[in-house]
Amino acid sequence: MYFMYLYLSVSLSPSLQSVPSSSPYSLPTSPTSSLSFHQNISSKLVLALWKLTTILFIANDLFVFVCDRFLNDTEIAKAQRDFELKKAAYDVEVQTKVGFDMNISLSQGNVQAV
Repeated sequence: MYFMYLYLSVSLSPSLQSVPSSSPYSLPTSPTSSLSFHQNISSKLVLALWKLTTILFIANDLFVFVCDRFLNDTEIAKAQRDFELKKAAYDVEVQTKVGFDMNISLSQGNVQAV
């Protein structure tokens, strides 16, 4: 914190350094006199960092949840597609076998009228 005080006292323009010491906008006269000011700033920074960290953790958890859900939905869609393809292939095979058997029956004359 002392370095911040040194930076402020050196980097400010002369017009800002000439503010009366009784003003709330004046620079602190020594690093120890502004200890409560620095503690207040530090506690606000810690709180802001804590809030930011919490938001980032929540965003990360939400991202992981969305990614996992997408992967699960993709696997389910793939399984449904595979099932439908196998069912269609089976149906084609059964229809072919039924048609072949019916063709054989017709050619042999074994079909009876109902």
